[in-house]
Amino acid sequence: MGRVQLFEIRLSHGRVVYSPGEPLSGAVYVRLGAPLPFRGSLPAGEHNFPFQFLLPATAPTSFEGPFGKIVHQVQATIDTPRFSKDHKCSLVFYILSPLNLNSIPDIEQPNVASATKKFSYKLVKTGSVVLTASTDLRGYVVGQVLRLQADIDNQSGKDTSPVVASLLQKVSYKAKRWIYDVRTIAEVEGAGVKAWKRAQWQEQILVPALP
Repeated sequence: MGRVQLFEIRLSHGRVVYSPGEPLSGAVYVRLGAPLPFRGSLPAGEHNFPFQFLLPATAPTSFEGPFGKIVHQVQATIDTPRFSKDHKCSLVFYILSPLNLNSIPDIEQPNVASATKKFSYKLVKTGSVVLTASTDLRGYVVGQVLRLQADIDNQSGKDTSPVVASLLQKVSYKAKRWIYDVRTIAEVEGAGVKAWKRAQWQEQILVPALP
């Protein structure tokens, strides 16, 4: 075995998830098979060096996406004398900074949107479909049920395709230009509406764990 037999970081109580503004504490553990010089000398044997940091109150939530990521980690370095290779180790931890929905006005009010699709054949209007969708709230937390209602008024001579509701996550990345990543998080589907008919569709979506 080499001179440095163990060099690792351990966080207090084995925690890996923190909130902004919390103290982060732990210790660096070192086990040496022989004395190691580093701006002084560390004798053979086991050693630990406790540490504690106060995480910034503005620290962003940990996140990983296809075009970027936010990673928080603790890094320890044994600064050896000149011409010797430094020893380094690191440990990733996670910060969750949830949005306080109580700070958003009218968050407990229903949300309603409407759209109309007109159809034509050889420049002759053949009808339209009016979709009105609503949710019981304007914001949700992880594990909460999103209650969705859709009213479909088919004012055309064609049956509609199945009705699909998707919960989307949109992430915006800013570099030299904006890049957007939109992905479907959850999806529910209902039956289509017959020609000249009107239908009401109700469904639920369980909000998954997301940053």
